[in-house]
Amino acid sequence: MTAAAVIGLRAEVCAPAPSRGARVETSKEPGGSRFLVTAAGRLAATGAVTLWSR
Repeated sequence: MTAAAVIGLRAEVCAPAPSRGARVETSKEPGGSRFLVTAAGRLAATGAVTLWSR
């Protein structure tokens, strides 16, 4: 899907995340996915993306 399919985006940034060395985990859910970002073993960000489907 392209960026035009994104109808919702939520992100909560808890701490700085480096451009290298951060770990991003995703989990699929109906209509989109959730993500979790950790850096140096600590939570850096969480969020969700909602996608439009035909």
